[in-house]
Amino acid sequence: MGRGAHLWVVEPTFAWRGKLRRLFKDFEEREQSSEAWIRIAMIHIAMIHIAMIHIAMIHIAMIHIAMIHIAMIHIAMIHIAMIHIMSRRLTVSCPEG
Repeated sequence: MGRGAHLWVVEPTFAWRGKLRRLFKDFEEREQSSEAWIRIAMIHIAMIHIAMIHIAMIHIAMIHIAMIHIAMIHIAMIHIAMIHIMSRRLTVSCPEG
C-alpha cells in the first residue's frame, strides 16, 4: 500500500476533527485529556454519519410506501375499468324481451 492510499484514509479524519473548535488546536496539558477529546470527537462524527444513514433509510422506506400506494391505486383503477367493461358487455349481450 503506497503512501497516497494511507493519506486518503487519514486526511478526512483530521479534516473532520479540525472542524470541531475544541480540537482545532491542542490546548490540553495531559496526553490522556487530548486523547479523550479526540475519542469524543470521533464518536460525535460517527453519530452524525449514523443519523444521516438513518434519515436516508427512512426516505427510501417512504419512497417504497409511496410506490406501493401508487401501484395499489393503479390496480384498483384497472379493476374498476374491468368491472365497467364487463357490465357494459352484459347489458349489450342480454336480449331485451
